[in-house]
Formats: sequence, structure tokens, C-alpha cells
Amino acid sequence: MPLLDLNADPSSSLKRWFGISLSALFFVVAFLMRHSATMVAMTLAVVGVLVGVIYYCVPGAPLRVIRAWQYMTYPVTWIISHVLLGTVFFGIVLPTGIVLRLLGYDPLRLKQRDSGSNWLPREEASDISRYFKQF
Repeated sequence: MPLLDLNADPSSSLKRWFGISLSALFFVVAFLMRHSATMVAMTLAVVGVLVGVIYYCVPGAPLRVIRAWQYMTYPVTWIISHVLLGTVFFGIVLPTGIVLRLLGYDPLRLKQRDSGSNWLPREEASDISRYFKQF
């Protein structure tokens, strides 16, 4: 499951701020590139202005710009989400499970027993009022 849902309807707050954020992103990148690639920096600044003007002046443009940005960044989002989830699983969950298995921790009592049944006898409740305290 990716971290980004392409079919979800953007919120009004996202629609309101996305144009400014996207324009600001173009300006920041242009500012950082101003010494190394002057022409590219100027082009990015012009694109930032055009995106902002189109986003706020053309009816129906906000949703199209948001969708275009989502589709352009979807491959990166997909890769990062899967790498992140894989790293958490193989870096934290799997080693923890292996260490607990080697130490003999069996919280579900899955080890085979000599008896023919897995039934565990329960002790009688000493205080019945505990049933009313669920949390």
C-alpha cells in the first residue's frame, strides 16, 4: 500500500496552499542553482511564477495541477514508501523476532506439547467486579 492515494479528493486547505507551496519550491530550487546554472535558475523562476498565476487564475486548474504533480512524483513516492516499509521490517521487526525466537520467547504458546490438546485451564475469577473495569 503506497503512502499516497491518487484517487483521494484533495482537501480545501491543500487546494488553497498547494499553488503557493509549489511556486515556492520552484523559487527555492532556482535560488540554489543561481550560480551554477543561471539559465536553468531563471527558467525555474519563470515556471514558478507561471504555475502560481495559472493555479490561482484559471478555474479548475488547482485540481489539475495537484494531480499532475502527484503523477509526476508517484514513482519516487512508491519507491520511498516500499523502501521505508522494507527497512522497518527487515531492520527492526525481523531481527527482533529472530532474537526472541532464539531466546525461547513463545507468547502464543505455539510449541508442541505432549498432551493431545492445546487447552489451558483458567483460574477462577476472585473478584467479579473486574469484569466491569474493561480499561
